[in-house]
Amino acid sequence: MKRRLADLALFVIAISLLSGLILHSNPAAIAGTLSKADLLFVLPALAITTLVIGVKIVRWKILLKSIGIGLGSEQIAQPYMASLFVSNITPGRVGEPIRSYYLKKSLGHHISKTLPTVVMERVMDLSVVVLFCLFGLFYLSSISNPVLLAGIGVIVLGLVVVTGISLDRKIFNTVLKGSYIILKFVPSIKKLTPKFERIANNFHSGFLLASKSNEMPKLLLITLFAWFLEFSIIKLSFLSIGVNLGYPLILSVASLSTIVSLLTLLPGNIGSFEAASAILMTQALPSMDLATATSGILVYRFSSLIFALIITSGSFLKYQR
Repeated sequence: MKRRLADLALFVIAISLLSGLILHSNPAAIAGTLSKADLLFVLPALAITTLVIGVKIVRWKILLKSIGIGLGSEQIAQPYMASLFVSNITPGRVGEPIRSYYLKKSLGHHISKTLPTVVMERVMDLSVVVLFCLFGLFYLSSISNPVLLAGIGVIVLGLVVVTGISLDRKIFNTVLKGSYIILKFVPSIKKLTPKFERIANNFHSGFLLASKSNEMPKLLLITLFAWFLEFSIIKLSFLSIGVNLGYPLILSVASLSTIVSLLTLLPGNIGSFEAASAILMTQALPSMDLATATSGILVYRFSSLIFALIITSGSFLKYQR
């Protein structure tokens, strides 16, 4: 009950933040801009969102194969899309691990064996975003905030620590046992006691297999390609309202806004991503007013987040039934 109330509170905060941005940006001007948005740019943006999902399904397929689970794209598409729906509505995208649960329901593969592939995907995405952020801080050096730099520094340190812990079995088991001792009062976690050692060993082995896979260069290229597609959705979204942005600016603003919004832990990064992006846009381009920046970001969020929720909702409902 408390968890649901906390989730509801975060959702209310997210909607309030987004509403505040729209009200502050001149709602009438935003409505006028959106009503004139060119569908010739919006429709390709929707198609690219579908392509992004397909590319990430292929990436997960390769990761699963690297730990000895050979499946077809059609077999993992449903679990992936269902988890994507959950991830897009949970704080900080913490719902991603449910993908392993859905895969177990579909095909019976142990969660502890497949979960490392989900973690590895997360590490790759965050690593790429952090690199983009470093470029963004340089590109937007005239408006970069020390708070942003400090936040990114914390995330980089976190990635290094997590990687170090995961690569050493002894340290990994010590950390996992410590976490288990703290959380074992939770009934569902306490039930895992008889299986704890097996779960820990499976997870660590799976993470090592995934991280040392010969396919890692290919996986990183796929990750970069997926982010390039995401940036292309932003470009098309702004073109739909008559604004042509360069990729360096898009890359900088999107990556910095992603990190800022992740730190807020709001569901779907709603409100925080839009606010950070719109503010950075107007700071980087003094000729752009807040209403225009907000309009472009809203078109992007519809083309990416909302459309992704629509096309993945069927898979989610299937598993709920």
